[in-house]
Amino acid sequence: MIKEIHGDIFETDTNCIVHGVNCAGKFNAGLAKQIAIRFPEAKICYKSKFLHPGWELCEYQVVPIESKFYPNIKYIVNLATQQSYGNDDKEYACKRSIRRGLAALLSHLECFDQIKSIAIPRIGCGLGGLNWERDISPIFKELSSAFPFVDIKVYFHERFNR
Repeated sequence: MIKEIHGDIFETDTNCIVHGVNCAGKFNAGLAKQIAIRFPEAKICYKSKFLHPGWELCEYQVVPIESKFYPNIKYIVNLATQQSYGNDDKEYACKRSIRRGLAALLSHLECFDQIKSIAIPRIGCGLGGLNWERDISPIFKELSSAFPFVDIKVYFHERFNR
């Protein structure tokens, strides 16, 4: 099931936040920057993957989290959705990578009892340059049908999404 929520993703009642990352080693803008401030271990794990062999599109990391400020959030998922990055209205996020990466993650969660719902932004639609209605919403509808055992809560804020 997909539920769209206007609000702060960090106030989620789920125990897992999924967000997009680039394959270029930058974790300094958008939601990634906010995650790095609140959950530094997510950035540390992201950066450690560059030691060998580096990030490939569609890959993901499930990072265990402990926070006294956000006690219900237990996992951050770094999902590689774009090769490079920018803040210039170009398309950086890759629809195919979002679909494949989320499908792989949801398939993994089918056997991972600790996560039954995820909080996710309108992934790829902020700095990634994609459009929610045209590019990404159809992917979420498709995946929600294929993986009905995971509740997907899509958080959005007009300031950060197209």
